[in-house]
Amino acid sequence: MPDRKPMLPNDETEFMETYSDPNQNPWYVLSTLYGTDSHDASKRNRAAWNSWVSQKLSQSELIEILSKRFTPPYNDLNYSIDEIYEFPNAKEAFSWQRLKDEILAKFRMEWKLRNGDESPVPELPNPEDIINLNGIKFDEPLVMNGFIFTSNLNLSNCRFENVFNCDNSVFLSGISSESSLIASCSFRNCYFDRTVVFSGNNKISSAYFTRSIFNYNLFIQGEYDILDMDHAIIKGNADFTSTTISTCKFEQTNFTRLVRFVGTKFLSYAYFNGAKFLCLDSEYADFTNADFQYNVDFGNAKFGNLVLFNNANFSGQTLFWDSIFYGKASFSAVNFHEGITFKNARFFDGLSLTGSKFGGELEFYRSTFEAYVNFSRSEFDGTVYFDEASFSKAIDNNSVVFSGCRFHEPLSFQLAKFSLSYPIFSGAILPDDISFSAKNEYWPKSLNQNLETARESLARIRHLVDKNGFVEDAHFFYRREMMLNQHIGSCLRRLPFVLYGSLSNFGSSISKPLMLLFITWILCTVFLFFLLNSECLIALIRDISSPPLCTNWTIILPAEISLSNSLPFLGMNKLIYSDFYTNASFSIKVILIFQTLISVILIFLLALGFRTKFRMR
Repeated sequence: MPDRKPMLPNDETEFMETYSDPNQNPWYVLSTLYGTDSHDASKRNRAAWNSWVSQKLSQSELIEILSKRFTPPYNDLNYSIDEIYEFPNAKEAFSWQRLKDEILAKFRMEWKLRNGDESPVPELPNPEDIINLNGIKFDEPLVMNGFIFTSNLNLSNCRFENVFNCDNSVFLSGISSESSLIASCSFRNCYFDRTVVFSGNNKISSAYFTRSIFNYNLFIQGEYDILDMDHAIIKGNADFTSTTISTCKFEQTNFTRLVRFVGTKFLSYAYFNGAKFLCLDSEYADFTNADFQYNVDFGNAKFGNLVLFNNANFSGQTLFWDSIFYGKASFSAVNFHEGITFKNARFFDGLSLTGSKFGGELEFYRSTFEAYVNFSRSEFDGTVYFDEASFSKAIDNNSVVFSGCRFHEPLSFQLAKFSLSYPIFSGAILPDDISFSAKNEYWPKSLNQNLETARESLARIRHLVDKNGFVEDAHFFYRREMMLNQHIGSCLRRLPFVLYGSLSNFGSSISKPLMLLFITWILCTVFLFFLLNSECLIALIRDISSPPLCTNWTIILPAEISLSNSLPFLGMNKLIYSDFYTNASFSIKVILIFQTLISVILIFLLALGFRTKFRMR
């Protein structure tokens, strides 16, 4: 028993003004035949109740209950069969015939003691009738641990001034409560084989369903100071719509069907660490319009087909670290007042955070996105981190979208990997302090995105990086932008970009134009050598006076001429070799003109390479 009496909710205006006496209720008298003030009394009450119930159960049902319902880990009390039912033989554990006379005599005696000799003693209730505790005020603790309920338990319009314990019990039928005031109720390690309903305007200080199994639907409404469902297994639908909970605990809770927390208010800490929302078929988890007024922890949680947090409000710190989203996750129009972390989270389907407001720091450190990510029209008042995130298998043309977003603090994509598409920032207001990793391994090798859209994204990124003074990083994105231009438009439009990339890696290479300049000099030297010597040879054969240039048959002169022509800005071609240019044949002049044009272009590209390499802001 607890050391102190639990407190009831203060507001009782919507509840009954008069309650009936529990001792005038035959089910209450039967459940407390041996009193309420000791552990021994609780054991004897349990034995009497379960013996009474057994008259309507077959032997196979009894053995199944004994073998499966009261065994660890769902039995924290670790009762053995003998301890529960006080019989040496398990097969005789529910012998109603052996205890019938004793229980009937005890029931009649207790009724007279509690209600007076004048009060007529009712018949012992039928185990198949509804267990009706409606409208009763319980001043003393009610302990029904290990009880078996074969029919529906009705707790509506009750008032429990003290604890109500049903730990380790089996409910083969349903349980219902509406408009009740309960100081503390405990259903730890219970087995519910039918629907459980706590509906309407219940006001419960603390409710514990730890490690319980729900084979059918669960409906929880009302106001709760504490709602604890740690390690529970809910095999039917779970509905907490419009419930008000101060502190909730759903650690390792397993939801297998539709889960609804629509409009639920969480006034204090909300703990969902390790919870599983692995809904079947087309069912989902719905937190639409939920109001988390303090910190919330979804760390290590797993979500199945779909999870909805649309229009939800998160007032405190929000944790989704190490969470896994197997289906779509929607956080549209959500208001996050404080920091939120998705550290190491994995999204196997789409993630939508459109139109949301982030008041604190947002962290997606080492998160993995395998489908689209849409932040359109969201506003970020805190720092945003996508460091080491992986947009690895996004297959949509608009896979990573920040269109129309507003960032007021730094945005970091350090070591973030975009495998198939570039992030889209059209219409976004981006911060000056924004960072990307300028290495090829973090950007697409093959692109699954509209080329124009990708080019616009690269242009935006390049501008921002350059604005921050990262010259080499800016040129990295410039080169990728120019590479896309090689594939956009007609062949005539693409040709300059192809040549630009081939000759100088878009103005970043020094070695390429320098090597091409050297090759141009060699080729021109060879051509001049053969042309000069062929003209001289023809003149000699025809016995024509040798041209003025036939004074040297070696390659030295062609090499000198080619070198001076490759560096026209030095002026050697006019100062030293003016006679050669004056007397050169038409074919030699054509070659020299082409060499000059090519050399000028290559020298320009070489200068661009030096400027890019050593440029400083």
